[in-house]
Amino acid sequence: MGKVIAIANQKGQVGKTTTAINLAICLARAGQKVLLVDADARAGATETLWRGPASVKGESVYELFTGRIGIATAIHETGYERLHFIPSDINLVEVELKFLDNPARNLVLREAMASVRGRYDYILIDCAPSLGIITTNALVASDSVIIPIHPEMYPVDGIGKILQTIRIIQDSEQNPDLGIEGFLITMYEKNASVQSQIVTEIRDVFKEMVFNTTILYNPGTNGAESYSRLAEEIIAKSSKE
Repeated sequence: MGKVIAIANQKGQVGKTTTAINLAICLARAGQKVLLVDADARAGATETLWRGPASVKGESVYELFTGRIGIATAIHETGYERLHFIPSDINLVEVELKFLDNPARNLVLREAMASVRGRYDYILIDCAPSLGIITTNALVASDSVIIPIHPEMYPVDGIGKILQTIRIIQDSEQNPDLGIEGFLITMYEKNASVQSQIVTEIRDVFKEMVFNTTILYNPGTNGAESYSRLAEEIIAKSSKE
């Protein structure tokens, strides 16, 4: 049974989509079978991985949510061996309105993925920078959550909101076993004294819940080496569970 990991933080600009893409690629390169679900209407992961026609219309996570297609139709190949993905598009914003009065609205993604979990070692879900219905679906469908943190004051202040949402889901009957895979420090500038202090505080508070791997701020690169180390950490952790 594949492990499902949501990559979530309601704050934007913390390296969430970059993490989802690069971690998926590095896990695949490490020999793992991976499915990346783009659950963000901004479709950043889709822009990087889509290899089909100009438009993903009719074959995206939006149609999956609305029941127009099954998950087998939504899954596409990428240019990377062992890596598949489900694309997104702007229509996904409509789901927040259409599903508002649906009592089963938080279970759609979990039920859709049930039939394919056994095909993959890891399923990663790139969440939108919000805590709406789509992100809640991702958390209900997941075994654990990676929380990217850009070590600046305001993104750190927002950690409490995603933790509160995780606790609410844990306390419900929808996913009481949801865990935290780890806090991932991203876009870290070693020479910035304020950031160094914040990173120290994060590690003091969350201890072993913080990944050893840190994604350094390095314009013009995708941090492939760092994400390879992160993939190794996750695989090693999975082997102990």
